[in-house]
Amino acid sequence: MMKPYLLILLILTGTLPTAQAQTPYQTDSIFIKKIFDEALANGKSYEWLRVLTTQIGGRLSGSEGAAKAVTYT
Repeated sequence: MMKPYLLILLILTGTLPTAQAQTPYQTDSIFIKKIFDEALANGKSYEWLRVLTTQIGGRLSGSEGAAKAVTYT
């Protein structure tokens, strides 16, 4: 799961020329990299995934599991 993100990260950071002024695309790339780094360092996604799949279970619309998932997140 991490490999596609790493590939995207390498592509985004490897295409930033340092000698020229930053274009809007370069600024966007830097911002996206910061979001990506923050999500990896301090994200709660994996913890949420673990709880939703191991403790709450199936979440069919209108089911008890769906209600628990909404309450949890």
